[in-house]
Amino acid sequence: AKGKLGEWVSATPPPWATPSSEELQSKVHYFGDFSMSSTLAGALERLPPPVRDYALERVSFMGIGWQAWGFCGPWPPRTPERPWLIVASIPWGRKDMNPVDVFGHELSHAWLNQEPSAGDQAMSAFAANDLMNTPERIFRQLSRETVKNVSSMRRAAARRERLARALTRAWGFRGPPPHEVRT
Repeated sequence: AKGKLGEWVSATPPPWATPSSEELQSKVHYFGDFSMSSTLAGALERLPPPVRDYALERVSFMGIGWQAWGFCGPWPPRTPERPWLIVASIPWGRKDMNPVDVFGHELSHAWLNQEPSAGDQAMSAFAANDLMNTPERIFRQLSRETVKNVSSMRRAAARRERLARALTRAWGFRGPPPHEVRT
């Protein structure tokens, strides 16, 4: 995050204006429920300028769950220009989740995480979730060395999640509801 901030400061002299919601919607790389794009713009408006600019330049977004409950189509390609894809899925009727807060939380991960090098693949949230929630019956069958490595990865993931939650709150978002992280 320090490197990203330093690059932004050197490339972006003051004054730093906040674009309107309409401007943000026209600049963002977005797929999915169109009705969620204004919610995403609301989240982007609340970010510090360097984080917002980074998100507009380096992140693709997808929102689903309001008008469309599923998605089948060409996958947005991962390119060196846009190494991150943030997907917000807000289940119908969930009162404890605000999509602005979900986007804010996921943006904190994009800001904090180191971008993968060309040709490398960062661990997706799906893989991390599987790692964190491996059923105990499977976990017990793993070798001692694998259990040690998985436990270390779980601790690192829990640390990253704590940092992301703290940054999310510092930016003024509530963040997603807490969930258990196994270590």
